[in-house]
Amino acid sequence: MNEINLVKVLNPFDRKNREISTIPYRGENLLEIRRAFLPEDISFVISLNGQIIPEENLAATKVKKGDCIVFMPQAGDDTVLEMM
Repeated sequence: MNEINLVKVLNPFDRKNREISTIPYRGENLLEIRRAFLPEDISFVISLNGQIIPEENLAATKVKKGDCIVFMPQAGDDTVLEMM
């Protein structure tokens, strides 16, 4: 089965505060994965296998089996502070 690893950092000031999961991968691009797993009103830094992917490149970025995606809220986003 094709699976990818997702890491959602819940607090940008404490990277150990995170959720790690493995999900089935069905050919989605990074933008589709972001929309499926993250709130739209919060800005995130997204990395694929350690490389930060700019927001404007998410739709064009495909992942493959075994990849690791890290979602971390941007510290300057006021909605992040409200979550904490």
